[in-house]
Amino acid sequence: MNGYKWQVTNLNAIVTIIIPLLDKYNLNTSKRLNYLKWREVAIYKAKGLHLDKDIANKIVNLKNEMNKSMNWDQKWSFYLLYPIFLTPEWIQGFIDAEGYLGLEINKLKTGNYSTKTTFSISKNTHDIMILQKIKEYFKIGNIKYNTKNFKFIKSFVKSMPNKTEYRVTSAKDCLNIIIPFL
Repeated sequence: MNGYKWQVTNLNAIVTIIIPLLDKYNLNTSKRLNYLKWREVAIYKAKGLHLDKDIANKIVNLKNEMNKSMNWDQKWSFYLLYPIFLTPEWIQGFIDAEGYLGLEINKLKTGNYSTKTTFSISKNTHDIMILQKIKEYFKIGNIKYNTKNFKFIKSFVKSMPNKTEYRVTSAKDCLNIIIPFL
């Protein structure tokens, strides 16, 4: 594996540091659904309840409901259950993890060059609402599919390809808004 992995396995550190941190600074995507199940298991373990047969079975069920086991509707429903709280710091971290900064240079037939700047964030379609909130925060760019009508958009978004994208292609907006933000 090329890269690094930071992992906390100390149960006391998980319960006294990691969980309070993630409770204070909410996860704003459907990843939070996994976190809530993981959190429940960690608390069971910290209290020694995981040794009880019924709780152990519940833990197995929680594990089986996480990550790839969640269907599209469960991930989509996250945005109906939990409000999105964006801060500049959260957006910066999200961009660091999910963002793309691009520059395209093309030579024209005249011998001159044209350039195109792009800032984008791509996510699975079930997370399109977080992209909408980021677009509202910056007040620039576009998302291919407007998400203003939440009830209508669900059936429409569900039929889209797996990924959707928030994109800023204006060089002026990238220079004056995105770059200073980063």
